[in-house]
Parts: sequence; C-alpha cells; structure tokens
Amino acid sequence: MIKMETSLTDKAQTFLAEPSNFFNGIKEQSLWKVIGVYFVAGIISLIAGYFVNLISYLLMPKMFGSPLSLIYGMFGIIFFIIGLGLFFVLGLIVHFFVKVIFRGAGSYKETMKVLFYSSVPMIILGFSVLGIFFVVHTLILATIGLSIAHSISKKKAFFSAFIAFLIAIVFIVILILIPDVSFSSMIPL
Repeated sequence: MIKMETSLTDKAQTFLAEPSNFFNGIKEQSLWKVIGVYFVAGIISLIAGYFVNLISYLLMPKMFGSPLSLIYGMFGIIFFIIGLGLFFVLGLIVHFFVKVIFRGAGSYKETMKVLFYSSVPMIILGFSVLGIFFVVHTLILATIGLSIAHSISKKKAFFSAFIAFLIAIVFIVILILIPDVSFSSMIPL
C-alpha cells in the first residue's frame, strides 16, 4: 500500500473538523516533529503579538508608554522557552493522571504529542480577544486526543487534562502574586 502525503491544508482541516481522525494519525509521528509544530506556532504568535504591540504603540503612544514596550518580542521568546519547560512538567501531571490513576495505555511521549498539538490554536490566537475560547478549545482537543492515545474514556481524559489545567492556573497565579507580596513589603508606608 502506498502512503500518500497529505498537505498542510488537509492536516489543518482534519485537525479542526475531525480531531479524532487527526489524533489517530499522529501515533507514527516523532515527538520532535510535533515540538517543531509547537515552535512554529510560537513563532507565529510572537510575530503577531509584536505587530499588534507595534501598531498599538504607533496609534496610541500615550497609552502604551515608551518605545521600551516594543521589546515585547524579547520577553515573548524568554517566556516561550520557560513555558516549553513547564509544558513538559504539565505533561508529567497529565500523564500521571492518565497512566497511574486511570490506567491509560499510552506512553508519556503520546501524552506530550497530544498536549503539544492541542495547544497550537491557543498559542497562535490566544493573545486575541477570543483567548478564553481557545483555552476551552485546547481542553476539548486534549480530551479527545488523550482519550484516543491512552484508550480511556473521554470523561477520564477530560478530568486528567482539567486537573492539570487547574494546577497550571494556580501556579501562574502564585507566580503573579509572589513579586507583588515581596515588593510591597519593601515599600515604606
């Protein structure tokens, strides 16, 4: 049987319209290829975010401060790299729930492939007004993908992804609050 290569457009259409079929087809892909897709999505997001910031600064300079606000790209790259490392930690949490708690059949590599692909729409368009929609969409895609990759019910897959998502939110809130608490104690009243 001859395996036909599908175009990027066909893959994107399957990903958006038939995520179950898409996730069934990623089992043969290497994790490195999937990480490459994640990096491309991140680069698209950084470029789009930078241009939104630049246009905002040019049109409303008083609202957006100084030209220093244009170093968005540098901070975006730093946060993207840190986020990549934390993403693997998040994957460990999801995989713990899927594998240990719910006795899933897939590997950690399969978990990571699902999570990387599931997050692509959120990474590309998450900075937009519809950002919260893409967070929910990522959770739905992760549920479908984890269910397929680990041969577990969608309820178990959703619970695994949702708990990890909540842990990530708590972690982010703590990171936001720590500087506020530590610096506020330094300011004399």
